Amino acid sequence: MSYTATSCERSALFTGADDNGVRLPGLIAAVTWAVGLVAGMISLATGHGAVAIVILTLAVMSPWVGLAWVSRSRPTSGPFEPADLS
Repeated sequence: MSYTATSCERSALFTGADDNGVRLPGLIAAVTWAVGLVAGMISLATGHGAVAIVILTLAVMSPWVGLAWVSRSRPTSGPFEPADLS
């Protein structure tokens, strides 16, 4: 068996990362956190406490959901690279 891709190329193929290493699930989690934080603070400032609690709770949870999503999308081959047998 011959492996021709480098470690970085395999990582990009299996995780969906672009050239900068940015993954879509992580980007979605970051945007959700930022928008939720702003919306929660605005609703808190305008006196909508119940809405603010719900929005801020979702904003705080979004990075953890994104982290789980990114970690679940990684390959399950383990922490070691395959040996070069050539």
